[in-house]
Amino acid sequence: MAAGAQVVDMEASAIMAWSQFRKSKVYQFFYTADYVDHHNRAWDARHEERTADAMTFFTIALIIAKELER
Repeated sequence: MAAGAQVVDMEASAIMAWSQFRKSKVYQFFYTADYVDHHNRAWDARHEERTADAMTFFTIALIIAKELER
């Protein structure tokens, strides 16, 4: 909270900690899947909104990572 974070993705934080320990570069990319609205105590699975194939997102992420390596 001191750094301004309200939530932390546990898997992403573990991968980032590992990469810092091993002194290796890691690029993390996120896209929305489902959503938990804790104010209304509701879960939105967002199945209808997911029209793009996951490989499309992977391809875009790979292009961005390659650009960052320049």
